[in-house]
Amino acid sequence: MAGRDLLFELRTEELPPRTLLTLSSALTEGMLKGLDAAGVPHGKAHGFATPRRLAVKVAACGEFAEDRPRKRARGSHFAARRPAPPRPAS
Repeated sequence: MAGRDLLFELRTEELPPRTLLTLSSALTEGMLKGLDAAGVPHGKAHGFATPRRLAVKVAACGEFAEDRPRKRARGSHFAARRPAPPRPAS
């Protein structure tokens, strides 16, 4: 499936120059983890950072995730939250 490039840009107040590389890496890793968790196919990602802006460009990002089967909870939700009755002393 061919995708489009995705550019995520976050504008901020003045960031300390020493932390730009760390913040850019953290944002890039977080974006990729989120896309992977959602099942959205994507290509390589590249992070950018300036004192007032953090950005991530993801190449060939899919427009949607593939269909996945949903796990359905069985039983009553009320019963799952209710504590078990006390056991009689023997």
